[in-house]
Amino acid sequence: MFKNCFIIIILYLFFYLTNSLNAIIFPIQYYFTNNTFDEPEKPLFDILYNSYIYTHAKIGTPEYNIKTFVSLWTPHFSMTPNLESIEDKDSLSYYNILKSNSFQNISCLNKYYVISKKDISAKEKFIFKGYNLINNTYNNITIEDLDFVLGVNNSNLNDNGSESENEVYYLTIGLQVRISFQDKFNLVYLLKEKNITSSYDWFISFNDRDNKKGELYNLNNLIMSSPQLVIGGSPHNFQPDIFLEDNLKISHSQNYYWMLYFKNIYYYSNDTTNIKQKMLHCQVQFNFDQNYIISTPDFHYNIKNDFFNYYLSKSICHYYNDSKIDIEGYYCDKSKKFNINNLKKFPKIYFEHKEFNFTFELSYQDLFVEYNGKYWFLIVLMKGNDDNWFFGSIFLRKYQFVFNPDSKMINFYDVNITDENNINAENEDNNKDKNGKLKYFLVIFGIIISWIIFIVVGIFIGKYIYKKYNKKQRANELDDKYEYISEKIIN
Repeated sequence: MFKNCFIIIILYLFFYLTNSLNAIIFPIQYYFTNNTFDEPEKPLFDILYNSYIYTHAKIGTPEYNIKTFVSLWTPHFSMTPNLESIEDKDSLSYYNILKSNSFQNISCLNKYYVISKKDISAKEKFIFKGYNLINNTYNNITIEDLDFVLGVNNSNLNDNGSESENEVYYLTIGLQVRISFQDKFNLVYLLKEKNITSSYDWFISFNDRDNKKGELYNLNNLIMSSPQLVIGGSPHNFQPDIFLEDNLKISHSQNYYWMLYFKNIYYYSNDTTNIKQKMLHCQVQFNFDQNYIISTPDFHYNIKNDFFNYYLSKSICHYYNDSKIDIEGYYCDKSKKFNINNLKKFPKIYFEHKEFNFTFELSYQDLFVEYNGKYWFLIVLMKGNDDNWFFGSIFLRKYQFVFNPDSKMINFYDVNITDENNINAENEDNNKDKNGKLKYFLVIFGIIISWIIFIVVGIFIGKYIYKKYNKKQRANELDDKYEYISEKIIN
């Protein structure tokens, strides 16, 4: 009996530990509001502007595959309705809280979260794609009662819309750091508290991270890439063949809005040692929705004078200004007079970070995209922005960051290694990969052994107390035996 119970406990502990070391994977895509790609003369930024990233999540009973946005501007895991025209034949493919048997309305929050003070605390069944960090296998993880905010409009949507319009619900995964500990509606925290994931880390993984062949990105590279949002794991767990834990650089500055502070931003003119442009203590904010970088007016002015002016005077490069979207930038006509060799003369831009003790660099390969017979410069100026930089996905394609909302820190992997070093270090990396997996097994084994010792010691203590209690009870019964017999005789 004891042996069977012991085996069951060990199996349960092993199952619990291995299944809590999961990461949740969301394949993400870019959606563009101005997605008229078939217009040959349409400027690039008219397409790239007002883009956002989204994924899908399985929800409810019966199961729906609901469109899910990913946002850095809110901390909330929420659902909001929108009025859309849907044909009757398609209405069953859209999630409806009234038709889901697993939807639970918990309470009215009386606090403005995503739409109004009528927002509701709710629970629902979710099915996420998981990745086991020990077994390196994918699996489906079902959570029967996951909390989220259901946004409720101040007025009834159906009263404002036409008869052909229906309420269509969309999810939002908010990745901003939650400000209040009482605010529980954050997916990263919810997954960790339910032991679905083993950490608060999250990151975005790009498959086309390395671009070292001298080629430029084209429009398809930007809009058709399939990055992944990974919650509950670090890149060295998820891709140990590329990222090593030893290469992780940690910033100890707490960060509520996912910003980096660079000591210097500069570039050299004509490949000399003289710094042409230098800006001290610059603030940079991440914006994953963008496929370009927004700079300050000072940088925009200087790079124009140091590189573009010569080609502007010859009508090879052109100034771009769209008052509707408030974006200014440059593009150059691809021709025999201006080709990839001219772009190679573009100065590298350096971003010096003090805490990381690392200088990031962006070259012409990172900063130009070929589209419609033109080379478009992906650093733009936006009206109203004077002091801050905004880094879009083109920066994250080259450098891997990992974000932790609990510690409020941004960490970075230094994997800027040459191809030769990669080849020479291949065997060493494989060994480190094996050692990393061995480390996880040893951790689990150590925890299991600790539980075994705890259980065995508990059993022995329990037996000792039980024997001592029985011995004392029998002694008392012997002392009181005569009284019990006498009472029976009298009765």
